[in-house]
Amino acid sequence: MNGAAADPLTGADTLAWFAERGAKFCKVSAHNSTDDSPGKNPNVGGGGWQNRPLDLATITPHLKRGNVGLLCGDHSDRLILLDVDKEAQAFLKQFSHLATAPAVIRDNEPDKIKITVRIKDGAPGGVKFKHEGETSPFFEVLANGNQGVIAVSYTHLRAHETVLD
Repeated sequence: MNGAAADPLTGADTLAWFAERGAKFCKVSAHNSTDDSPGKNPNVGGGGWQNRPLDLATITPHLKRGNVGLLCGDHSDRLILLDVDKEAQAFLKQFSHLATAPAVIRDNEPDKIKITVRIKDGAPGGVKFKHEGETSPFFEVLANGNQGVIAVSYTHLRAHETVLD
Protein backbone atom coordinates (compact mmCIF):
# COMPACT_ATOMS: atom_id res chain seq x y z
CA MET A 1 0.00 0.00 0.00
CA ASN A 2 1.62 3.24 -1.11
CA GLY A 3 0.34 6.57 0.04
CA ALA A 4 0.98 10.10 1.11
CA ALA A 5 2.90 10.95 4.24
CA ALA A 6 1.02 10.74 7.49
CA ASP A 7 1.77 12.53 10.75
CA PRO A 8 4.56 10.78 12.67
CA LEU A 9 3.38 8.06 15.05
CA THR A 10 4.82 7.73 18.53
CA GLY A 11 4.77 5.20 21.36
CA ALA A 12 2.44 2.24 21.19
CA ASP A 13 0.88 3.60 17.98
CA THR A 14 4.16 2.81 16.22
CA LEU A 15 3.94 -0.82 17.30
CA ALA A 16 0.29 -0.98 16.26
CA TRP A 17 1.21 0.34 12.80
CA PHE A 18 3.75 -2.46 12.41
CA ALA A 19 1.34 -5.08 13.78
CA GLU A 20 -1.33 -4.03 11.27
CA ARG A 21 1.19 -4.92 8.56
CA GLY A 22 1.96 -8.37 9.94
CA ALA A 23 4.81 -7.59 12.33
CA LYS A 24 5.67 -9.75 15.30
CA PHE A 25 7.85 -8.69 18.18
CA CYS A 26 10.33 -9.82 20.82
CA LYS A 27 11.14 -8.52 24.27
CA VAL A 28 14.31 -6.43 24.54
CA SER A 29 16.14 -5.33 27.67
CA ALA A 30 15.60 -1.88 29.15
CA HIS A 31 18.08 0.91 28.37
CA ASN A 32 19.28 0.84 31.99
CA SER A 33 19.72 -2.95 32.26
CA THR A 34 23.01 -4.45 33.38
CA ASP A 35 23.38 -6.94 30.49
CA ASP A 36 26.05 -6.68 27.80
CA SER A 37 23.81 -4.68 25.43
CA PRO A 38 21.54 -2.43 27.49
CA GLY A 39 18.42 -1.52 25.55
CA LYS A 40 19.28 -3.89 22.69
CA ASN A 41 19.53 -7.40 24.14
CA PRO A 42 16.64 -9.57 22.86
CA ASN A 43 17.26 -12.43 25.26
CA VAL A 44 14.81 -11.18 27.87
CA GLY A 45 13.03 -14.26 29.20
CA GLY A 46 15.57 -16.72 27.81
CA GLY A 47 17.00 -17.57 24.43
CA GLY A 48 15.28 -18.61 21.27
CA TRP A 49 13.68 -15.22 20.66
CA GLN A 50 14.09 -15.61 16.88
CA ASN A 51 11.51 -18.37 16.84
CA ARG A 52 9.13 -17.08 19.52
CA PRO A 53 7.29 -14.24 17.78
CA LEU A 54 4.99 -12.21 20.02
CA ASP A 55 1.89 -10.36 18.86
CA LEU A 56 0.98 -6.81 19.83
CA ALA A 57 -1.29 -7.81 22.73
CA THR A 58 1.45 -9.97 24.25
CA ILE A 59 4.26 -7.44 23.83
CA THR A 60 2.40 -4.33 25.03
CA PRO A 61 2.78 -5.04 28.81
CA HIS A 62 6.57 -5.32 28.29
CA LEU A 63 6.70 -1.62 27.35
CA LYS A 64 6.67 -0.82 31.08
CA ARG A 65 9.86 -2.86 31.65
CA GLY A 66 11.94 -2.68 28.51
CA ASN A 67 12.24 -2.02 24.83
CA VAL A 68 10.54 -3.92 22.03
CA GLY A 69 12.21 -5.50 19.03
CA LEU A 70 10.58 -5.88 15.64
CA LEU A 71 11.22 -9.49 14.66
CA CYS A 72 12.47 -8.97 11.11
CA GLY A 73 11.92 -11.14 8.07
CA ASP A 74 9.54 -14.00 7.45
CA HIS A 75 8.05 -13.95 11.00
CA SER A 76 6.82 -10.40 10.27
CA ASP A 77 5.36 -11.02 6.83
CA ARG A 78 8.71 -10.23 5.16
CA LEU A 79 9.22 -6.80 6.77
CA ILE A 80 12.90 -5.96 7.02
CA LEU A 81 14.71 -2.93 8.38
CA LEU A 82 17.55 -1.06 6.72
CA ASP A 83 19.36 0.24 9.80
CA VAL A 84 21.50 3.29 9.02
CA ASP A 85 23.57 4.25 12.07
CA LYS A 86 25.64 7.05 10.55
CA GLU A 87 24.85 9.86 8.13
CA ALA A 88 21.24 8.85 7.52
CA GLN A 89 20.44 12.04 5.63
CA ALA A 90 23.35 11.49 3.24
CA PHE A 91 22.17 7.89 2.76
CA LEU A 92 18.65 9.07 1.89
CA LYS A 93 20.02 11.65 -0.52
CA GLN A 94 21.99 8.92 -2.31
CA PHE A 95 19.08 6.46 -2.27
CA SER A 96 16.26 8.95 -2.75
CA HIS A 97 13.71 6.24 -3.66
CA LEU A 98 13.86 5.20 0.02
CA ALA A 99 13.24 8.73 1.34
CA THR A 100 9.47 8.19 1.45
CA ALA A 101 9.60 4.66 2.88
CA PRO A 102 8.29 4.21 6.42
CA ALA A 103 11.10 4.89 8.86
CA VAL A 104 11.73 4.71 12.57
CA ILE A 105 13.61 7.84 13.57
CA ARG A 106 15.25 8.44 16.93
CA ASP A 107 14.30 11.77 18.44
CA ASN A 108 17.61 11.94 20.30
CA GLU A 109 19.78 10.93 17.29
CA PRO A 110 18.10 12.03 14.05
CA ASP A 111 21.03 10.91 11.90
CA LYS A 112 20.14 7.29 12.70
CA ILE A 113 17.18 5.73 10.92
CA LYS A 114 15.55 2.34 10.41
CA ILE A 115 13.88 2.22 7.00
CA THR A 116 11.08 -0.32 6.68
CA VAL A 117 10.59 -2.32 3.50
CA ARG A 118 8.72 -5.49 2.63
CA ILE A 119 10.44 -8.12 0.51
CA LYS A 120 8.12 -9.69 -2.06
CA ASP A 121 9.48 -13.21 -1.68
CA GLY A 122 11.21 -14.93 1.24
CA ALA A 123 13.37 -12.64 3.32
CA PRO A 124 17.16 -13.13 3.36
CA GLY A 125 19.37 -13.40 6.42
CA GLY A 126 20.70 -10.21 7.94
CA VAL A 127 23.97 -8.53 6.97
CA LYS A 128 26.17 -6.04 8.88
CA PHE A 129 28.55 -3.57 7.25
CA LYS A 130 31.51 -2.19 9.26
CA HIS A 131 34.44 0.00 8.37
CA GLU A 132 37.79 -1.67 8.94
CA GLY A 133 38.97 -1.17 12.50
CA GLU A 134 35.52 -0.22 13.84
CA THR A 135 33.50 -2.47 16.13
CA SER A 136 30.02 -1.14 15.39
CA PRO A 137 28.33 -1.44 12.00
CA PHE A 138 27.39 1.71 10.14
CA PHE A 139 24.68 -0.10 8.15
CA GLU A 140 22.70 -3.29 8.69
CA VAL A 141 20.07 -5.19 6.77
CA LEU A 142 17.93 -6.60 9.58
CA ALA A 143 16.09 -9.60 8.16
CA ASN A 144 15.65 -13.28 9.13
CA GLY A 145 17.40 -13.97 12.43
CA ASN A 146 17.47 -10.29 13.43
CA GLN A 147 15.38 -7.87 15.43
CA GLY A 148 15.34 -4.09 15.27
CA VAL A 149 14.79 -2.15 18.48
CA ILE A 150 11.74 0.09 18.41
CA ALA A 151 12.33 2.19 21.53
CA VAL A 152 8.88 3.69 21.80
CA SER A 153 9.92 6.20 24.46
CA TYR A 154 12.22 8.15 22.11
CA THR A 155 11.38 7.23 18.53
CA HIS A 156 8.69 8.13 16.07
CA LEU A 157 7.55 6.50 12.86
CA ARG A 158 7.21 8.30 9.57
CA ALA A 159 4.47 6.04 8.23
CA HIS A 160 4.01 4.96 4.62
CA GLU A 161 4.53 1.57 3.11
CA THR A 162 6.64 0.61 0.15
CA VAL A 163 7.71 -2.70 -1.34
CA LEU A 164 11.35 -3.29 -2.21
CA ASP A 165 11.59 -5.56 -5.27
